[in-house]
Amino acid sequence: MLVLDDDKDIQGLMLEVLSRKGYKVMLAGDGVEGLKKISEDRPDLIILDLMMPNMNGFEFYRQLKANENFNKIPVVVLSALRETELGKNHSLLHGIRRFFTKPFDMDSLLSEVDGAIKASGNGGIGSTVVFK
Repeated sequence: MLVLDDDKDIQGLMLEVLSRKGYKVMLAGDGVEGLKKISEDRPDLIILDLMMPNMNGFEFYRQLKANENFNKIPVVVLSALRETELGKNHSLLHGIRRFFTKPFDMDSLLSEVDGAIKASGNGGIGSTVVFK
């Protein structure tokens, strides 16, 4: 699993909670680092923040979807932006699995992560999940 988020507190929280549930978690602080991480170890799920330095979540997602090796990886967005605030950028996120607004309910997020991993056929435990 890949967690893609520039907030170190969110990274630490996600690492702790997801690791306790048995997930292998990779962390990245921006889209550039996230693309590098997925090319090294393909995650089963990506948790993506939208507002990051260097390469934001919109551009990361665009590049992810343009790559046939990675475009089927489920993506859950976790952002301080409200879905209603996305405006014209809303269409850039077509195909995401779910949108969570910070602050978020951890139980709902974990339920979504578990469901996404099971739906992908990878069973979950031991899977790699990446968060921004």
